[in-house]
Amino acid sequence: MVGTALAAPRMRHLSRGLGAAAAQGCYSLANLVVGVTVARSLGPAALGHFAFLFTLLTAFVAVQTAWVGDSLTVLNRQDADLRRSLVNAQWAHCLLGGGVAGVIAYLAGGIGVSTAAVFASLVAAWELEEFGRRVFMARLEFWKQAANDGSYLVLVTAALLMWKHLFGLTLTGALACMSATSLLAFALGMLALPSPERLGLPKLGRATSSVVARFGIWRGAQGAAGYASQVAVRSLVIAMASAATMGQLEAARLVLAPLFTVTAASGNLTLAGFARSGSNALERGSKVWLLRLSMFALALLALVYGAIVLMFPSAFVHLLAGHHFHADRRALGGWLLVVLATSVGTPLSSFALARKRAAAVLWTRLGGSAIGLALAAGALAVTRPTLVPLALGIGAAAGSALLWRHAVS
Repeated sequence: MVGTALAAPRMRHLSRGLGAAAAQGCYSLANLVVGVTVARSLGPAALGHFAFLFTLLTAFVAVQTAWVGDSLTVLNRQDADLRRSLVNAQWAHCLLGGGVAGVIAYLAGGIGVSTAAVFASLVAAWELEEFGRRVFMARLEFWKQAANDGSYLVLVTAALLMWKHLFGLTLTGALACMSATSLLAFALGMLALPSPERLGLPKLGRATSSVVARFGIWRGAQGAAGYASQVAVRSLVIAMASAATMGQLEAARLVLAPLFTVTAASGNLTLAGFARSGSNALERGSKVWLLRLSMFALALLALVYGAIVLMFPSAFVHLLAGHHFHADRRALGGWLLVVLATSVGTPLSSFALARKRAAAVLWTRLGGSAIGLALAAGALAVTRPTLVPLALGIGAAAGSALLWRHAVS
């Protein structure tokens, strides 16, 4: 009887895991398509600028995802007042996030006003699309999310091909394609959701903003912490080395992008699974089983894939980015360490968040990011930019170790 009782939740986890992997795979593949297209069409310098802008984009979306998206999963979104707070917060993130991101991109990214304006629209569009994705996650409807993310993959691929054929691809054009197709995917996602779950205009009535803020401010800061250091590192590489150097490092990261995809998918699944689990002995055992399985499976996958990449580095880099990029085993090994640390840290973060330990996740993430940023700055200071990914990997590993010690034990 106990074996049967344990088998049922494990089968549900397996099905949801496949759905989460498919969803994250479609979404990440779409981003990989854009990155590869920029690399092959525009070369290392353009890819370096794109890497900075894309990291800045994900930083702002991470704040919105943590503040609004995780609140949808962990808090009781069925409460009408709380839903009004979430709607208000979502629109605030879109309007303020897009504007602030555009200004930062213009001041620090070495781009023109038109590109910065398009980038601002992209941030707002992605944050809208992310709302729909997170509702699907909160409802544990990962296969519907996969269908929605698949629509974005098809749309952005078609848009890039059409733009390149009609106008010739530029960095601004690639960002415009991402923005327009994100809005279309958002609209399709809203149509696929029940009307009570759809994002609408803010409604009158009392809003429990303090409830959302108490959870979201810690989670949002934690979501921004890691990405803020990545934005800083990419900005430093461009300033202290060159955009082309950043492009070379980004090409190495693109090779390991499938591992980041799987890790991100596991985070979406485990947070929802841990949040839904109860507190009796059977369900506590299921939580621990899921945590250990996630950490072991992700780390093993990263080691196997990474070993193959390091055996044939040029083949992988040239396949994705083209022959304008060279393969560097130090950069590839550094990104692999980042993936390994993230493979352990992502399930641990989900476990801690489900136990309402968002503050612990924030401080451990800040500690790891600070270590990585300091080491990366040191590598650039001694003109060793290929060691920057290794520096980030050491920081990520330190953050995961701190999280294990302080948030889970």
